Amino acid sequence: MHLVRMYEALTTADLADGVHLTPAGYDRMAGVWFDALRSVPGALEPVAGAREGVARAR
Repeated sequence: MHLVRMYEALTTADLADGVHLTPAGYDRMAGVWFDALRSVPGALEPVAGAREGVARAR
């Protein structure tokens, strides 16, 4: 488990209504999460044996 520090990444200017993020705020948050994932070796590699696409119902 890894924690990502959002406190420094977002400001009140990133909030649309004081609670929910603006589109720019979501973009900023996504960038912080992506950087955090890249810092974990192998985190963005496909899982061995995972199938691509959506499973089909039989």
